[in-house]
Order: sequence, then C-alpha cells, then structure tokens
Amino acid sequence: MIFCLYKDSHGQRSWHDGVGAVRDCLLAEDLIPDHAVALYASDSPGYCPDCRREGRLEYRIRRLTKADVTNDDDQDGKAQGFECANGHRFTEAEYDEQWDSHLSATQHNFKKNAFPLLIATKAYGMGIDHRGLRFIVHYGLPSSLEAYYQEIGRAGRDDRQAHCALMVRLPADVCVQKYLERPVTHEAFEEADDMEILPPCMTGTARTLRQCPREIGLPEPCDLSRQLMLMLEVYRKPDGFADGCAIAWAELVTQNADAEGRITSLQTSKGPFGRNRRSA
Repeated sequence: MIFCLYKDSHGQRSWHDGVGAVRDCLLAEDLIPDHAVALYASDSPGYCPDCRREGRLEYRIRRLTKADVTNDDDQDGKAQGFECANGHRFTEAEYDEQWDSHLSATQHNFKKNAFPLLIATKAYGMGIDHRGLRFIVHYGLPSSLEAYYQEIGRAGRDDRQAHCALMVRLPADVCVQKYLERPVTHEAFEEADDMEILPPCMTGTARTLRQCPREIGLPEPCDLSRQLMLMLEVYRKPDGFADGCAIAWAELVTQNADAEGRITSLQTSKGPFGRNRRSA
C-alpha cells in the first residue's frame, strides 16, 4: 500500500504527487500491470480528457506557465489550462462521476486480495482491517508522528513480518534555519505578515506553480512545503466555524452541567452546523 498526501497533482513541479500520478509512474516504468493497482481517495482525481478519449487514463497533469504559451496558443500570452505527460493541453481535467461506486468496489476487492497494490490518501478508513498487508510506503511526510504510527500500524496485522518505508524530501538548510529553528514569540507571530512567517514557496508565483523558488534551489517542493499547502488549502475552516463551535459548547455546558457545575455527559439538539450530536 502506498500513501500519498494528495489525490491530485498540482502545479508545474509537483505533477507526480497525486495518487493517480504515482500509478502512472509505476505503469510507465513497467513495475506493475494496470489491473494490479487501484486508487482510493475521498474524491476522484482529475485526468486528461484527450487521453481518456484515446482509451487510457493519464493523471500526470501539470499547470501551464507563461513560458509554455506561444502567440499561436494565446494571443494575450497568458498561461491557461493544463498539460498531461503525453503532451495534450486542455482547459479542465475530467473526473469519474461514478467515483463513490468505485470506492466501494475498491475497498471490497482489496480486502479480498483481488489486486496486490492500493495507492491511497489517508481517506482510506482507519478502521479497515486488512490482515495481509506486507508493505506500507509513505510517498511524503505524514502530518504528525501519531498519524505515521497509525498508518503503518495497518501492516503485519497477521503477526507476520511486514515492511514500512518513508520517502521524505527535506527542506533546504536556509528554510530550516529561517522558518523552523528560529524562536518566535506568540506576539511576534500575531503581528507578522505572511512574508515573514511562511517560506517563500507559500506566496506568489511559487505557490501557484507548486515549485521551490529559484533562490532556494531545490528541484521540487520539499515535504514542509507540501504539508503547508495541504493545511492552508484543504483544512481551511469556513467563516464562522469558530463562532459556531463556541456557541455549541456554551449550549452543551448550559444543558448538561449538574448543580455543582460538573459535566458527566453531553447532549444537544444541534451542533455547530445544525446536525444532531451526542457524546458521552
């Protein structure tokens, strides 16, 4: 089993990061046949529409840049759209409209050992007990040590030997010294702007193209950059989320505290998003 951070590739320098792109790389190197590998992610990864019309799926997609665009392509000289590994250019990727059914079938067949390799994001359920996993490969640094421990714990559940591998792209020394090792007080952090807090790959063109800035010098984004991208774009909370949580907590305390102010169980009719919730 291979764990990836993303379901889709992103940008110009990270078009091999998605679950589908990892699959395509394995197939391109003749390391595994197409029928022996499956994908699992919360949503369908995007693929090239032209390749699909030719009878194959190609997930290695990169965002075009101004350097890719000639006057014949676009008279305004603007970079619009994407290009796949086979050279097709298109405006929008296509997605599998039957993805939910695909996920159910993939989950069932994987547990039945119908194919040997699953490439997944961590959307693959933590509670799934496949007792025959021999290899777990992380194609990128997990979000935490706890997450890594949980995910590699799926290997060797039959008490036989299993192997785990972690593939890491370390940040450049200058980023480690400037953004990771420096002491920063809470007050300084609150007053700083993005340019002072975030590595240069998190702003401007470098962020749009998913590439390491030229002055840093890495050929592709490091794992620090990839995790920051994931947190900033995927886990951004909607407006009002904090206020909704605070209101819900006040409601829980008001309804469930005993005469001495202690809470032994929690029950409310509505949570922060209006759904019924109960916890003990």
